[in-house]
Amino acid sequence: MKNLLRFQLLVSFLIISVFSWSQSITITSPNGGEVWAGCTAKNITWSASGTSNFYSIDYSTDGGTNWTSVTSFYNTTGGSYAWTVPNINSSSCLVRIKDSNTPSTVDQSNNSFTITAPLILTSPNGAENWEAGTSKTITWAATGTGNRYNIDYSTNGGSSWTTILSNYYNTSGIYNWTVPNSPTNTGLVRITDYYTACMTDKSDNIFTISPPTPTLTLTYPNGGQTFYAGSNYTIQWNSANLTSSLIALDYSTDSGKTWIPIVTGVSNTGSHSWTVPNTVSDFCLVKVKSVGTSLVDSSNAYFTIKNPYIEVLAPNGSENWEGCNDYTIRWAQGGIANYRFTIAYTTDNGVNWTNIVTNLYQTSSTNSSYTWTVPNTIQGPAKIRISDYNNSSTFDVSNASFNLSKNTSIIVTSPVGGEQWEAGTTKTISWVDNNLSRFRVYYSDNGGTTWSYITSNTTANSQSWSVPNSPSANYLIRVDDYYNSCYSDESDSTFTVTPPTPVITVTYPNGGNTFYPNENRSINWSSAYLTSGFVKTEYSTDSGATWVVNSSVTSNDGSDSWSVPNVITSNYLVRVSEYNNPSLFDVSNATFSVISPHITLTSPNGGEVWKGCETKNISWSVGGGSGSYRLEYSLDSGATWTFITTSSGSSYNWTLPAKLSSTKAFIRVRDLSRGISDNSNSKFTIIPNTDIIVT
Repeated sequence: MKNLLRFQLLVSFLIISVFSWSQSITITSPNGGEVWAGCTAKNITWSASGTSNFYSIDYSTDGGTNWTSVTSFYNTTGGSYAWTVPNINSSSCLVRIKDSNTPSTVDQSNNSFTITAPLILTSPNGAENWEAGTSKTITWAATGTGNRYNIDYSTNGGSSWTTILSNYYNTSGIYNWTVPNSPTNTGLVRITDYYTACMTDKSDNIFTISPPTPTLTLTYPNGGQTFYAGSNYTIQWNSANLTSSLIALDYSTDSGKTWIPIVTGVSNTGSHSWTVPNTVSDFCLVKVKSVGTSLVDSSNAYFTIKNPYIEVLAPNGSENWEGCNDYTIRWAQGGIANYRFTIAYTTDNGVNWTNIVTNLYQTSSTNSSYTWTVPNTIQGPAKIRISDYNNSSTFDVSNASFNLSKNTSIIVTSPVGGEQWEAGTTKTISWVDNNLSRFRVYYSDNGGTTWSYITSNTTANSQSWSVPNSPSANYLIRVDDYYNSCYSDESDSTFTVTPPTPVITVTYPNGGNTFYPNENRSINWSSAYLTSGFVKTEYSTDSGATWVVNSSVTSNDGSDSWSVPNVITSNYLVRVSEYNNPSLFDVSNATFSVISPHITLTSPNGGEVWKGCETKNISWSVGGGSGSYRLEYSLDSGATWTFITTSSGSSYNWTLPAKLSSTKAFIRVRDLSRGISDNSNSKFTIIPNTDIIVT
């Protein structure tokens, strides 16, 4: 039995040996000398005989010392494998292929080939010491990337990553990184192609991020400044990475020999408002300290503390400033809080002051100005005073008086003062000007306290004015330029408006009118300034020799009804008088007439030929008619009459009957109330209509 077993083992050994002797693998690519780019697809190829067709493929980047698996038990009969080349950079690369079932059947590249990494991080690449808060340069070399990258860093040797940039476009391979305040001894940086994750590289070794260095630097005042006592200034400093959150500030006025606290502990905000003390010195310093540490900094050079001041520069004496013109008030200043000023003038050498502007803000800390349109209402010697709006004790006044003169672009020539103008009359206001084009005219009845328009827009140099019924001895006239009201003048002194003379004026009938008896007419008049609200109306038929009362008393509303009497004459007059003052009256300017009523037929008036079915116009004129008329026609020279119609007008369109026929036709029109009538002056012809004849 044992012999049989030995025989079987021997046979198996011989079979395996024979079989292994017939197996072979030969790599054809890469077989030495190739240059393959990392992250690209390349075919590993080989020829084989007698293998199981299951293969294990490995690669080495150090000439075969160490191997990394590409695949195992890869089943193929084609002798090819598509390999995504790793993102490495080595010229000592080899590929090895084994039969997975017979590992002793193996082959590797005859010689080394090269893999070039498309993306290589060059800095930081290990052992660097980068201080937190500083700017450092991350650099890389790239070939074949999309020029867009994700950049990350790690503080734990790559266990986790924090994004620096994502989808960052760059063609230079340089990025300036502000190192985060995350101290570590195991720092790494990684860069990855945004489009191809395979293209990535990180620091070859860890580097260090060290804690930031604390700094404290005074930036203002740092020397050369001029501060003014009582003003607020902002002390400023820069700091970084302090362990204390409190700052102390001191100042010195003796070159730093002694220091006076400004604040012993204030939040580290980088600035602090300081009200400058009233200690004048050219040797001032400020010091900033980090509370609880040795960090300190002070002004690099001296600054100055001065008292605040204002100095009027113009007008400062002897100038002549004319009203309505713009002049520049100028001054120099220092230490004025908030740069706010009040400007005033005096015309009585400082006894009284009138403000020109208050709380005027100026942006300059040294020289300022204000444009003043000089009023045309002040004349004579004057001075300007400029004061600190917040501290009126700081001010300056013009050294000497200057002169304010009146602008003479407009001069009122009438009324100039002293005149007496009657209310209700029309007077002419006049003036002269210096090449102006439009004007506004006003009057005042209270010496100029208030003003009322006479006209708001005129191009003339005079204006007719109906003097108002407001008697006063305090009237003034003022004329302004339409475009610039500063160009203005008024009466030199007041004038008087006297009470008006009462007046009645008959306006209708006022002469030459013609009326008819029994007509309803009105007597009309105008009046002004009557003491009574009533009048008396009368008429005369004998040119005023005698008068007949129409209304003994009626309201003074300008109109009174009058029934024309049946007295035919051309000697009529009308008289209107004030009810309680018969001496105040007016009479028609000339006589007028009352004549008998009449009616006159104007068409047809003789000789016409009218045809049946036609429409013809019968017309007439009336004087003193009633307005109601009867129309008739006659075919026999007036022996008999036939009714046509009644009418209230002065014409009628008559459609003639078709068969009327006459050579002795007449038309008659009669006033139905007045008993007046008229016929055609002579006969006319009417012929029948023959447009249709029954045959």
